Amino acid sequence: PRLGVRVTATAADGSPRTYTAAAAIVTLPLGVLKAGTVAFDPPLPLWKTVPIERLGCGLLNKVALRFAAPFWPPTADYVAHAPSAATDASSRCAHFLFLSLAAATGAPILVAFLAGSAAEAAEARPDGDLVDAAMGVLRGIFPAAPARPLAYTVTRWRADPHARGSYSYPAVGSTPGDYTAMALPLGRTLRWAGEATSRDAPATAHGAFASGLREAGRLGREAGGMSPAAPPSAPPSPTTIGCRAREVNPSGRTASTRASVRSPPTRTRRLRSEEH
Repeated sequence: PRLGVRVTATAADGSPRTYTAAAAIVTLPLGVLKAGTVAFDPPLPLWKTVPIERLGCGLLNKVALRFAAPFWPPTADYVAHAPSAATDASSRCAHFLFLSLAAATGAPILVAFLAGSAAEAAEARPDGDLVDAAMGVLRGIFPAAPARPLAYTVTRWRADPHARGSYSYPAVGSTPGDYTAMALPLGRTLRWAGEATSRDAPATAHGAFASGLREAGRLGREAGGMSPAAPPSAPPSPTTIGCRAREVNPSGRTASTRASVRSPPTRTRRLRSEEH
């Protein structure tokens, strides 16, 4: 028998799609895996579900503002803002940093960062309020700033069903080994990539990119008849993680993981590893 993967997806028009391949690289965001809305058949083993549950999924929202021309030092990479002592605690994590894209791209764009409680609050606030708040801070720093940007983009990563958060972080109770386990292949059919599989550079774009190169290289070597590169370590045994698994899942059972994830023009619904 030949090992393979079958992926069942739903297209944007609602029609079902099925894809088959010898192997697949799973790049689902950690937030989507934690949400439990993508089904794996057979279900993922405990040594894979425990780190998924134990790692945290953080939130950092952004408001990108485009202007006709820079009104800030165009060679600056960042504009930092320190709120006054009188600022409400819930607002201190809003607009503390503006990333300038002018020097790197030539585009007069500032990206405001919203972290912590401000990032959570941004999920429910309308675009206009978020843009006005960012412009108010900028005009306090640069009196020549215009009243409104030419264009803007607002993120709401927690509400996005294809992200469910921004990036991973080592939550209380997690270990560095959780990142290692996230990267381990599941047999020869399911490989794993994404920032949450990068022990050296989690929560970064370059960590996600490098993990994709890592897994593509492994598959390429195998397709070329070369022996697969050794994984970072062997999968943890059930006895090794038994106590930790009970903390996360008192029933001791592995729940099926389900999610609704889009890969334009399709949305991934189910992954099946099988012999056929």
